[in-house]
Amino acid sequence: MKALYTSIFGLIFVVGLSLTACQRSDDVEAAREPDRADRAMNLTADEKEFVEYAAEMHTGEIKLAELAKQKSSNEDVKNYADAVIDVHKDALKDLSNSIGHQQTTNASLDTENHAKYLSPLSGAKFDQEFIALMIADHKDAANTFSDQLGKVQNKELTSYMKEVQPSLEKSLSEAQQVQRDVTTAKSR
Repeated sequence: MKALYTSIFGLIFVVGLSLTACQRSDDVEAAREPDRADRAMNLTADEKEFVEYAAEMHTGEIKLAELAKQKSSNEDVKNYADAVIDVHKDALKDLSNSIGHQQTTNASLDTENHAKYLSPLSGAKFDQEFIALMIADHKDAANTFSDQLGKVQNKELTSYMKEVQPSLEKSLSEAQQVQRDVTTAKSR
């Protein structure tokens, strides 16, 4: 019986040590990498405002592209919309991972107005207006990212911006190409 108690006590002791070691390991991991809230707290007011802008912009572009997938009958426009959705979803995820920003489902007021404007349109008119808005939005976003890049001090935000900016410029270039294709197809 004494051997049974010794074995049980030994087992409890080993389990207790293991749990303590796990807790210490978790504490060390937590000390190495700040959690989301801490990373978001390390932003200046201007940086937080930019992060909100970026999140709303990405969300808005996704919503407009989803509208284009529903309303357009042009394969170039639909393919472009798919690319926009992929790029901006990835950018939102990167924003969340690098800055700790909680993903938003809110688009900017501008985007909401664009969606209202586009909703009643159809056919070639929809395609032309959608692409024109994509070009304007991506020019604005690329310019805003460029402007803010020189002002941002947070290294995670700077890294995020440097990673996303080429995608915005590529989306702009692709939209311009689709616009040329849509215009050429219309004039035939």
